Amino acid sequence: MLAKALPILALLLLAPPQLQVPTPQQAMGMSYTREHPPNLRRLGLRRLQGQARDRMHNAIPGVQLGVASDPAPHRLLQAGVTDEHGKFNFGKAVPPGNYRLIAKYPGLCTANIPIAISPRARHNHLQLRMEYPGLDVCSYAEAH
Repeated sequence: MLAKALPILALLLLAPPQLQVPTPQQAMGMSYTREHPPNLRRLGLRRLQGQARDRMHNAIPGVQLGVASDPAPHRLLQAGVTDEHGKFNFGKAVPPGNYRLIAKYPGLCTANIPIAISPRARHNHLQLRMEYPGLDVCSYAEAH
């Protein structure tokens, strides 16, 4: 029995120190990098428009977008897709109020962004940063 356990024990001891077992939240793609935490604060925007980009700042066309009511119970109110330049613009289809913007793309971590649409908001452009799923990584957004 010990002879069978030694190779497994050796692998565990020789594994690189950065290799860690993910928590259940990380395994489900719900984790984030420390440098870019998930959007805990609601982002204020004058209108819901922006662009989806990857880590290398390349535009991502075809990102599926959904605007849901917030707070719960969440209802899908609007849906859309980014254009060939990764841009989206919901225009006046999203009136002032609190929402969740959900952005999904195959192979990338889903973004779940709390937003507030208000004519008095300082920003009018949302930059979605879509990330590959992995340990301590998740998609996020910044208002510009």
